[in-house]
Amino acid sequence: MELREILRALLWIVAASSFGLSVLSFFSLFKMKSVPKKKRNLMEYQKPQQYISLGAGAMAIAVVAGLIALWI
Repeated sequence: MELREILRALLWIVAASSFGLSVLSFFSLFKMKSVPKKKRNLMEYQKPQQYISLGAGAMAIAVVAGLIALWI
């Protein structure tokens, strides 16, 4: 295998795992928001902004890695 093929495969793996992390982060956020306010665990729901920033950051990494993999 050439170095280019190895890099392309690794970048696709990074893109797929980052996309999965992003989906999981947004799914967790929406599941937490669907629970009624009186039944929420306040420690768990304390900082929903973290889920948003994690999901957006992981999505950005997935897009960049995917574009680089297509470009190589």
